Amino acid sequence: MQLFFNTLNYCRKNERNLFFCFLFFHIFVSIFLFIVANTEHLSSLHNGMGIWYFALDSGKYHLEALNLITHLQSHEWSEWWALYPEHHHVKIISLTYLITGYHVPISFEIVNSFVWATSILLIHRVSKLLFINNNLTSLVAIMFFFQPSILISSTQLLRDPILILGFCFVLYGFAVLSKQKTTWKWAVMIQIGIILLLLMREYLSVVVLACLLIPAIALIKEKRFIPPLLFLIIPMLLLVFFAPHKYVPDVDSITDTIEKQVQTPVTNEIQVQTPVTNEIQVQTPVTNEIQVQIPVTNEIQVQTPVTNEIQVQTPVTNEIQVQTPVTNEIQLQAPVTNEIQVQTPVTNEIQVQTPVTNEIKVQTPVTTEKQVQTPVSTEKQVQSIYLNAITSKISSLKQVQSIYLNAITSKISSLRLGFREINLAGAGSSIDLNYRFNSISELVKYFPRALQIGLLSPFPPDWFEKGQSTGKIGRLLAGMEMIIWYLILSGFIFVVFKDPSVLKPFATVFLFSITLIILYAYVIPNIGTVFRMRQAYMMPFFLFGAYGLSLMRSNFLKKQSN
Repeated sequence: MQLFFNTLNYCRKNERNLFFCFLFFHIFVSIFLFIVANTEHLSSLHNGMGIWYFALDSGKYHLEALNLITHLQSHEWSEWWALYPEHHHVKIISLTYLITGYHVPISFEIVNSFVWATSILLIHRVSKLLFINNNLTSLVAIMFFFQPSILISSTQLLRDPILILGFCFVLYGFAVLSKQKTTWKWAVMIQIGIILLLLMREYLSVVVLACLLIPAIALIKEKRFIPPLLFLIIPMLLLVFFAPHKYVPDVDSITDTIEKQVQTPVTNEIQVQTPVTNEIQVQTPVTNEIQVQIPVTNEIQVQTPVTNEIQVQTPVTNEIQVQTPVTNEIQLQAPVTNEIQVQTPVTNEIQVQTPVTNEIKVQTPVTTEKQVQTPVSTEKQVQSIYLNAITSKISSLKQVQSIYLNAITSKISSLRLGFREINLAGAGSSIDLNYRFNSISELVKYFPRALQIGLLSPFPPDWFEKGQSTGKIGRLLAGMEMIIWYLILSGFIFVVFKDPSVLKPFATVFLFSITLIILYAYVIPNIGTVFRMRQAYMMPFFLFGAYGLSLMRSNFLKKQSN
C-alpha cells in the first residue's frame, strides 16, 4: 500500500509523465480492441470490421466520415462543413482519415487518446485544487475514467469522450474560480468547455445559459469579474435567442396557439344591470349599444332598427347613467335621425308591457331633444370595471403560461415517442415504453420515477440479464460500475450533511448535471441509452463522492484509534 501511495505522489508531482503514461495506455487498449473486433472472437459483440455493437453509432459516423472525405479530396470545403451539422466530430474523423491515409476507425485513436488523457489530467488538477494532499480522493476521481463503459467507449467513434472533455474544462474553470481567484483563466476554461459541449450536443445551449445566469447574477451583485462574465454570457445569449433550435418549443407556433385559444378581454366592455321595481335591465355590449327590455303584460313590442339602435355617450371611464323617475306614462321618442323607429310587430329589442307605472328616459346622442342624466354610483362602477379588467388579464396570463407549459410537455412527449420507435425497432433494455405525458401535471407526477431512473438505473435485476448489444458480460460490468456508483452516491450524501460548504462553488455544475440526468430519464425510455448519455454529468458527483468516502474513512480510523 505504501508503494502505491508513493507512486501516486510521484504522479501528482510529475503531471507530464502522468499524461504520457495514460496516453500510451489508451493507445494500447484501443489497438487491442480493434484487433479483436476484426476477428471471430466475441463475434456476437462486434461486426467483424472494427465496430462494437455497444457503440453501434460508430458505424454510422464511419460512413459519414467516408462521405466527407470525397468533399475534402475535391476541395469542396463549404459542402464539407455544411454536411452533418449535428455530428461535428465526424468532420474531425474525416480529417484524421485524410491525414493518415487509413480510412479505418483506429485512425481516430490519434484524437481519442489525447482527449481521454487530457480529461484525466484536468480532473487530477481539479482534485489538487479542491482537496489538497488528499491522495485517496484524487485516486478515486481518476478511476472514473477507468470504468469499462468510459474506457471502452472512448476507443470508438463516439461523441461522448469529447463531451466529457468539455465538461472537465467546465469543472476545472469553476475550481480555478473558487481557489485561485484569477480574472480570466477560469472564464477561458469554462468557455472552452461550453464550446465543446455545444458542438457535440447543441440542445444543451438553453440549459447552459439558464445555469450560467445563477453565478452571473451573484457575481454582478458583488461587482466582481464583470468583463469575464460578459465574455461567457453574451455568446450564449446570441446563440439561444438568434439561432434556430428544434429541441425547444417554437415561439411562433406557441403564439399562434395563444391567438387561437386565448380571447383577450376588451377593457371597455361593460355589462350593467340595474334592478328596479319594474325589472328594468340595461346591457351595454362592446359597441356601446344599449338594449332595454321592460317586461309588461299587454305584450306591446317596440323595436329600433339594427342600424340605428340607441347609443349612449359615455365618458372615458365608460360610465352609463340611467334614470328612472316615477311618473304615470311611457314616453318614447323616435326622431327621423338617430332616433327610435317604432315598428309592430317586431322580434325582440324593446318589449313594453302594460300596465306600467314608470316613465323611462334613456340618454341618447346630442340630436335628441330630451336628455335626462341621473347620478349613479360611479365609484363602484369604476372599481368593478378595473377589477374585471385585472381579473381577465390575470386569467389570460395564466392561459398563456398553461399553453407554454403544455407546449414543453408536448415537446418532451414527441422526443420520447421518437426514442420509443427506436426501441420498437430492436433496441433492448427499454423501460416505461408506453408511458406518455399529456399535461404538465403528468410530467410532475413522473418526477420521482425520472429521478430514480436517472440516478439509479440499471437496477440490480438488470445486472444478470443478457444484453442485446453487450451480452451478459456487458450487463455484469454495468452492475459492477453501479455498485461503485452507489458507494460514490453514499459518499456524496455524507458530504452534503458533513461539509456542505465545499459544494457551494459548484452549485451551478450540480444543477446543470442533475437537470440533464433527469431530462434524459424523461425523454429516453431506454436504460442503456440513459446509462451512456449521463456519464459526463456524473463526474461532479464522482469527485465529491470520492471526497466523502475519504472523510468516512478518516472518521472510521479516528474512532478505531480512540
